[in-house]
Amino acid sequence: MEQLIDVNGSSLFYIDVEGSKPPIVLVHGLSGNHKQMHFIQQALAGHRLIVIDVKGRGNSGKPNRPSSFKQHSADIVALLQALHIERPILLGFSMGAFILSHVATQVEVSHLILIDGAADVSEHQAKRIEPSIARLNKTYDSQAQYVSELRAIYESLGVTWSAPLEESARYEIEERDGRWHTKADADIIAEDFNSLRTFDSEAIFRALTCPIFVVHCEGVLDDAPLFLAEHFGRMLTSAKRIEKVTTTANHYTVACEEQEDVMREVRRFLES
Repeated sequence: MEQLIDVNGSSLFYIDVEGSKPPIVLVHGLSGNHKQMHFIQQALAGHRLIVIDVKGRGNSGKPNRPSSFKQHSADIVALLQALHIERPILLGFSMGAFILSHVATQVEVSHLILIDGAADVSEHQAKRIEPSIARLNKTYDSQAQYVSELRAIYESLGVTWSAPLEESARYEIEERDGRWHTKADADIIAEDFNSLRTFDSEAIFRALTCPIFVVHCEGVLDDAPLFLAEHFGRMLTSAKRIEKVTTTANHYTVACEEQEDVMREVRRFLES
């Protein structure tokens, strides 16, 4: 069921999927939207699923400026309180992992699942991410033109294009004044990415007592994975209860394709 709720001064869009198993909050990556989590969501069927459009994306409103992962964390804490959800499972992909790690320092959680995120950010990530933010300023003649361009980008990253990805692409663009624009604002995305540089993994993971499951994607983008093993070092030495696995998927294929091996491990972690 699609829902809008006002939190911290603007609207937050989410879908609430019924399920008999414990609730899981799913949060997408830097420039994504809730539809980016389709394959992960499908693999967790049976749970109650709260799948969010982070502010500045999809059908959510704009965040206060400058935007940051801490602001998005505060929005999710407010949402959990409004929905009276206690001890949720949190699963974040990419930027969503940073956001939900911070949420876990604010509320009691059952389990924390981090898919290729919440690690240390450096120039290694910046040179791979920042050029892609600029495309969000482009305008298009039609929705189809945007979808075609995005498909080419995804395929260049090794992602197999699919109907769910096309649906996500169509969802993230809108017509204004005769031109098609992405709903995501490049300046907001840039502010959010810059905020990740301030993510103190040592302090955050030292504070957590819940079990943590980390997926590190070793598939390369150009010449290297988005996160190297060393970027997870402070997380792994600071956390009390943490398990890390690796996958040959890259940072994009892990969420944008079905990854049964990865999700089997996630389900095993939740059942252990």
